[in-house]
Amino acid sequence: MNESTLDGRLVILGCGNIHYGDDCFGCKVAAILKKDIRPLPKGVRIIDAGTGGPRLVNLLNSLPDPPDIIIIDTGHQGKDAGELSVIEKTGVYEKTESGTSHTLRPESVLDGYRGKCTLILCEPHDTSFGTSDGTRLKEPIEKAASIVKRMIEESCL
Repeated sequence: MNESTLDGRLVILGCGNIHYGDDCFGCKVAAILKKDIRPLPKGVRIIDAGTGGPRLVNLLNSLPDPPDIIIIDTGHQGKDAGELSVIEKTGVYEKTESGTSHTLRPESVLDGYRGKCTLILCEPHDTSFGTSDGTRLKEPIEKAASIVKRMIEESCL
């Protein structure tokens, strides 16, 4: 991560592992956003975070004035495969757990972050080993990209 990444007021993290089926979701959404939003509004950063999302969140949280973040990932929320969950957090939660957005309550993933956080999760079909082209996630990927584009527009007003 370079210094220009840290000067954003809104940082979008597309998280996931392209080698584990539907876990490619966040990375695919980040790729669409990078392609479709040109030029990026001042202060907005889009990062394909891969599996490094939690470390980046900790790094951003260590800044004196942490940016707002949008984390895009897969996560088991008990919904039908391909359904999205949009979870917003504006305060610090008290309980902490270790793990990832795949296995924890969403508020645990965002625990301790001092800025505004939005978590966009897609219920996965399959996260077993094997590269996915994202075909079965086409609709949720497009829907998540649309949600994030609207959030960017609203944050830049």
